[in-house]
Amino acid sequence: MRADDPAYVRELAFRDAEYDAVVAAWMLYHVPDLDRALGECARVLRPGGTFVAVTNGADDLAELWESLGRDLSVRLFTFRSENGEATLRRHFADVVRRDVAAGVRFDDEEAVRTYVGSSALGAGFVDNVPTLEEPLVARKHVSVFVATKARADTAG
Repeated sequence: MRADDPAYVRELAFRDAEYDAVVAAWMLYHVPDLDRALGECARVLRPGGTFVAVTNGADDLAELWESLGRDLSVRLFTFRSENGEATLRRHFADVVRRDVAAGVRFDDEEAVRTYVGSSALGAGFVDNVPTLEEPLVARKHVSVFVATKARADTAG
């Protein structure tokens, strides 16, 4: 399994409690067997360690993708802003969510083509870019989750 394969996180090649922090940025929505992967992330964290996950909301850039005919309904079944906290709480003691919302402006068709063509998922939609009479503004919705692994029981 290659390190750039999203499934890699399901079998991390590190010792238990080896790290103080683990970061998963914009990738958990690609991972098959998410609970197994999060269990691995928790396993390699020391007690009290921090896990940071960054993801997009299900509505992220919806105006853009809908204009291209892309079905976004699958987003409701992957790791997103809307379900991330509940998913992380199955593996971590404390979870805090912070949202960032902004608008992204695409001034012309070429800007849309460049952005859409920059990802494997979007490349198939490059030919669907409509003629823009005015700039396209899409909502950008990102969430940052900071989770903490439970500390070892020190009561004796």
